[in-house]
Amino acid sequence: MAEANRRDIVLLVDDSPDALGFLTEALEASGY
Repeated sequence: MAEANRRDIVLLVDDSPDALGFLTEALEASGY
């Protein structure tokens, strides 16, 4: 499931650089 989420996040980042902020928050929430 984590890999699928990671793939979705990569697509989001591809569409919008602002998604990088979401990526950081998601990783921190996941424990990374």
